[in-house]
Amino acid sequence: MKTSSPQLKADARGHLTGRYGVVITAYMIASLLTNIPSLIFSYTLNTRTLAGSLMDVSVTLILNFLLTIFLVGQNHICLRYARSSEPVPVAEMWYGFKGRADEIIITYFLYFIRFLLYSVPFIAMLAGYLLAGSPVLFGVLALISLIFMTIMWIRTELDYALIFFLIIDFPNESPGQLLKHSRELMKGNRGRLFYLQMSFIGMYLLALFSFGLAMFWVYPYTRMTFTEFYMDVKKEKEITPATDTVAEAVS
Repeated sequence: MKTSSPQLKADARGHLTGRYGVVITAYMIASLLTNIPSLIFSYTLNTRTLAGSLMDVSVTLILNFLLTIFLVGQNHICLRYARSSEPVPVAEMWYGFKGRADEIIITYFLYFIRFLLYSVPFIAMLAGYLLAGSPVLFGVLALISLIFMTIMWIRTELDYALIFFLIIDFPNESPGQLLKHSRELMKGNRGRLFYLQMSFIGMYLLALFSFGLAMFWVYPYTRMTFTEFYMDVKKEKEITPATDTVAEAVS
């Protein structure tokens, strides 16, 4: 039986009780290490030139790689919270850098490339609209392709929402296998996750209106809730992680 969203949130709060500090600290350090370079480059790069624009894209991509590696570390902490009441040190936020960075980057790239592919029709129609002097036909086609791109982006995000949890539980799977694994787990669960994500809109608005201060509470809560969702889906599909299999063999 699938666990309801309110119950997932209740479980997340329970597992975070008295342990918010580690996730908040991990989030703060990751934010500082990525936002400060981003601000520096945004003020020093001249994006009006081709070289500056290419450098800006390169820096953004590298920072996204770093954010994803940090995300895996935060997921690792949340999984340990969900599976044990033992304290987890902040140092576990570096989990993704311990021999896993290349695998995480490749997985992210395969994930990201799918968004780019779905962007091609819109980019092509928009270019035609601008180059042809804004004709109505290209305008309509650009709008249709924009709607298509948005729908496919949402579908892609839902299909691969679990890859950076799976990479922790299934260390022997290749990046391609992780993406396939996530798609299989998300069959019949996309609507659940979309509803769960939408239920946090009010909290994100609260964080916005508090100039980001509320995010120090909202982020651990949402990350832990998505961890609970992952564990519920994995349990529903009755899939045993490779790490658990090894542990059973040893015992």
